[in-house]
Amino acid sequence: MATQTKEGKARNKQLLLTFKNYQAKLDEDRDQVAEIIAASIKSGGITEDTMDRLAIVFRGYEYIKPIVDEAWERYHDHCTSFDYEIQY
Repeated sequence: MATQTKEGKARNKQLLLTFKNYQAKLDEDRDQVAEIIAASIKSGGITEDTMDRLAIVFRGYEYIKPIVDEAWERYHDHCTSFDYEIQY
């Protein structure tokens, strides 16, 4: 069992906060996609403008998703290595 230090606890808290901040961005992207699709359905269907707006969101998603995954892995590895409880 690894020793939990004050610095380790602070590091664990920071890693979790970093992951949650990145995850919030992904959640925001998902909400934007839902809003774009809902608005297009209400206004008569998916158009080229709808596709352009979705493409912008998906480009951001493609950029941030690997960063979110890496942040989660760092947090998870730290918890596993130093016997911290994993929070979601």
